[in-house]
Amino acid sequence: MKMVPIGYIDPSFGSLVFQVIAATILGGILTIRLWWGRVTEKIGGLFGQRREGE
Repeated sequence: MKMVPIGYIDPSFGSLVFQVIAATILGGILTIRLWWGRVTEKIGGLFGQRREGE
C-alpha cells in the first residue's frame, strides 16, 4: 500500500496564517469604524438641528 502525503502545516506557519487573518479582520473593523464615524458626522452636519439665530 502506497502512502500519499497529505498537506502538513508547520506550527509556526499556522501561527503566521492565524496572525494575518486576525490582523486583517481587526484592521477592517477599525477602518470601518473610523469611516462610519466620518460619514455620520457629515450627515449629522447636513441634517442637524439649527439654532433660531442661524
